[in-house]
Amino acid sequence: MTGTGTIRTLATAAVAGLAFTLSGCGGDADEAGSPSDTTASDLAGGLEDAQDQAGGGTATLTVGTDTYSFDSALCAFDEETGNEDFDFSLSAIGDGMQLSVDSGPTYGDNITLDDIEDFDNPKVGWSSDGDGFLTIDGLDVSATTDFIDTTDETLQTVEKGELVATCP
Repeated sequence: MTGTGTIRTLATAAVAGLAFTLSGCGGDADEAGSPSDTTASDLAGGLEDAQDQAGGGTATLTVGTDTYSFDSALCAFDEETGNEDFDFSLSAIGDGMQLSVDSGPTYGDNITLDDIEDFDNPKVGWSSDGDGFLTIDGLDVSATTDFIDTTDETLQTVEKGELVATCP
């Protein structure tokens, strides 16, 4: 594995670890400004800085009329993902948002955009609906699919969305 591949794999693993760690955060016991919120915010900021240094790719997700752009995106392909369930993984963090794109034989295609600054009251949360929508052509990644608004407790809000990304 090359130096860039090692950095990409380590940064992707760190970001994936953050995603799994953060998904367990929150709940009724947490209050805004609690130590867990501060720690998560500090960790997210540190990972955003690390990703900016190691990144080089870009990603733009448009859902409905809202566009989220990321100046630094990290990608892992095949064994670089470190998990046989995934053939591809993209992660981008910026402005308190985390974009995750995954594809593989076990879970299919998945795109999520999450507010990682405020777990109790997220201002944004989108999750792709369906499978087989992701196109990977070399280092270019694109998708068009429906997205479910995960901040809507009824999960009834659905918008069309489009992803355009380039891996470093």
